[in-house]
Amino acid sequence: MKRLLLITALALALASSSCGALFQRHEVVTPTASTNALGVVTITLDTNVYYLVNPGVTNALAKGEELAGRAPFPYGTIAAGVLAVVSSVLGLMVKLKSDKAALVPALIMGIEKAPNNEGTKQMVQTVATAAGVQKRLDQEVQKITR
Repeated sequence: MKRLLLITALALALASSSCGALFQRHEVVTPTASTNALGVVTITLDTNVYYLVNPGVTNALAKGEELAGRAPFPYGTIAAGVLAVVSSVLGLMVKLKSDKAALVPALIMGIEKAPNNEGTKQMVQTVATAAGVQKRLDQEVQKITR
């Protein structure tokens, strides 16, 4: 049992020390060109944001699995199971973060393209300022609407 705790503690220590953050944010910008009836070409940049588990965490989990394979029967199997659960939870967290990140550009574009949107924009700005995220929100709006 002590070995199981040692292996689990070692894996968690490696995971926490080898990464600055559990997840890494990635952006893919895709240009889309459209032409109106007058022949004017408009280029829209669509930004898709997704998250991946930090490679440092992935490497630490792999090292933990390697160490669990060297442990005697009941402890190594239990440690491998714990690491599998941790990997699954991290995968689920990445999926949820990526899904949530995909909502932001859709909401921003919906508000920007809506007719008579000044009241809505003002309310969003008020709420964002109260939450302390106005600067980040403004940066996201500028990226998406450029």
